This record gives sequence, C-alpha cells and structure tokens, in this order.
Amino acid sequence: MAAESPGDRRAAAFLAGVMIALWMALSGSLALHHPLLFWAGIASALGVTALAWRMGIVNREVMPLHLLPGLVIYIPWLLKEMVVSSIDVLRRGVVRPRIQPEVLTLPADRMSDLGLVSYANSITLTPGTTTLDSDVEADTIEVHAIDSDVADALRGGEMARRVRAVEGPVDDAADGGQHR
Repeated sequence: MAAESPGDRRAAAFLAGVMIALWMALSGSLALHHPLLFWAGIASALGVTALAWRMGIVNREVMPLHLLPGLVIYIPWLLKEMVVSSIDVLRRGVVRPRIQPEVLTLPADRMSDLGLVSYANSITLTPGTTTLDSDVEADTIEVHAIDSDVADALRGGEMARRVRAVEGPVDDAADGGQHR
C-alpha cells in the first residue's frame, strides 16, 4: 500500500532529507573525497525512504510535520516548566524539606494517541512528577506527584490544554478516528 496524498509525499521528502543529513552528520564529513562512500550513503537513505513508502508507513501520523508550528510554542514553555520544577524540587528537598507524595488520575480526553504519549512524557520530564500509567480506554493518565501543590497544578490542566493546542482542533473524520 503506497502513500497517496501530497502530505505523504512531503513527509517522504522530509524523511529522506533527515536521513541524508543524519548520515552526513554521523559519517563525519561530506565524504566528497570518497565519492563512492558519498553516493552509497545517499542511495541508502533514498532506498530506505522508498521502502518505507512502498510499505505505506510514511504518512501524517508517522511524520507529524503539521505539529511543528505548535511545537515552536510548546517546547519553550515545557523547558521553562522543567527549570521551574527543578528549582521547586531542589527547594523541597534541600532548603525546606516538605514532601507529601500523592497519586492522582488526570483526564486525557480529546487527544490523539500521539497527544496522549506527548502529555504523559511531558509530565514525566517535569521534575516532581512521574507518569505511572495511561489508560487509553478511560482516557486517563495516572501520575505520581511529589506534593499536593504539584498535583493541584496538574489538575489545573494547563499542560493538557497546551498539548491539545499543539495538536490543533479535534477532527475525527480527518484524523481517521485517532482522536478520542
């Protein structure tokens, strides 16, 4: 089953470009002084892209290029939250010891599979919180928080709202039912 839409062709071109750039970076040089090595790397990258295209695995879900604009806003916000949380964990552990762990369940509705994974990983990347489990059927994520204040901040839903904003509006028909 071959990819069909213009978005899939863009994803294949992007995949080929990323693989060629990765090969060049890992080879240590452009290898122009070794033309056979240079062309073998290009051919390998294009061959893998063609194989992935033929298998039908190059698509919007595998190469979510449509998420890039939202990620430009989300990633700096997440990095800021990671720094703020790191300082908070340091303060709670060293300066003024206060740890009252709590396990909570957060709703994860109206998120695609990718959104659910991104949300769970974002929670785990933020010091003081760890995702313990995600329930796709119930659209929930179980989280361990270092303190009730941290748990309350997660219950406020800012991170979930931002993950949903990266994904864009929920459209079950356009997404093949991937949003829940």
